[in-house]
Amino acid sequence: MVVIGIIAIAIGLLAPAVGTGSGRALEGATRQFTADLENARQLAIAERTRTRVLIPDKNANSSAFSSELALHGYTIVSLNKVANTWKQRGRWTRLPQSAAFHPTPPVDAATEEAVIETRNSSITPIDNSASGTGATRDFTGAYIEFRPNGSTSLDPTAPAQVLVLADGIPDGNGGMTAKNRSLQYRISIDPLTGSAILK
Repeated sequence: MVVIGIIAIAIGLLAPAVGTGSGRALEGATRQFTADLENARQLAIAERTRTRVLIPDKNANSSAFSSELALHGYTIVSLNKVANTWKQRGRWTRLPQSAAFHPTPPVDAATEEAVIETRNSSITPIDNSASGTGATRDFTGAYIEFRPNGSTSLDPTAPAQVLVLADGIPDGNGGMTAKNRSLQYRISIDPLTGSAILK
């Protein structure tokens, strides 16, 4: 009985610590993503070019990136107006193991927030081959586009657009297996100003 009691106390102390670790990792990833949204916005303004933050889903062309990044990573691309090609700005950012973008979070009836729409985009990253010719790669997933004035391509007449990062793992079928359903962060994006607010 004493041993069982000690084990029960140890489990009771360990469980919150594990949960706190997952929560901190998710919070850190969400704050980093929010900062990267602002970086993409500033890049669009500074270089006077359209800039997108791409979030791939399971249907994206695997030749453009690893399928493991579906709902689990993102990258920033900007338009080269002279060559009319999209240039990838840095590497893909991978979320922590226990964090993922929620593919279809419900619309919040109380605040009438809408989820970022899933759209198709054809991107041509800069080619480093000797020939200098790059192949167009299809991208399927959600993206947020910032314009040279800092606004977005989102519908300004629609409610605030929301992205959700949650405690879970992509299931490979376009969905997400939630772990702690109460652990999630919402990022609201203003279509007109492009500002992202972490909730």
